[in-house]
Amino acid sequence: MTITESDMHRPSPFARLQRWLRGDSPPALSIELEALAPLCPFHLLLNAGGNVLQAGPSLKQLIKRDPIGRRWDQLLEQWKDEEDMDEAALGPLEELRGIGLRLMLSDLPELELSGQLILLHRHHPRRWLLDLRPVLDNLDDLAATGLSLQDLNLLDPLRTGMVTRLMEEGLREELLLALHEQSSKDS
Repeated sequence: MTITESDMHRPSPFARLQRWLRGDSPPALSIELEALAPLCPFHLLLNAGGNVLQAGPSLKQLIKRDPIGRRWDQLLEQWKDEEDMDEAALGPLEELRGIGLRLMLSDLPELELSGQLILLHRHHPRRWLLDLRPVLDNLDDLAATGLSLQDLNLLDPLRTGMVTRLMEEGLREELLLALHEQSSKDS
């Protein structure tokens, strides 16, 4: 994915070398943008102004329209419980950094999303990763959203828990069938 924005001015190689020689360069991790999809299938990659540069494939399924270029706070709102119907605006990105967020899609208010906002690049160009996860209790809740287990991260607790439960149910059914067959033979 190529991101072409006015804030993509990198320091010259000479300036970066000088910074490195002074010991001012922090350790960094480089990750391809395509690697975010399997790690964070519900993510939003944001620029410094809060505009969406990239969205995870599972989140795109829920949004049902292209979020690229839109402001993140036009797509998401703060989660509202039944007893808490106050309109609460989301603050600036810097204020939301490092805290657990309870959000919902503007177009799908019945689905709660938990998330965290992570600053990926401190220096120019600033980039933010909003890592989201739907708050779901069971497979029926997942199916009601139009998603499947394959739309979740491989390590998502719902996915690993469901796979374990499905395996246990399958083994239980096989064991009951074997016990039933054994008791039929004994009779």
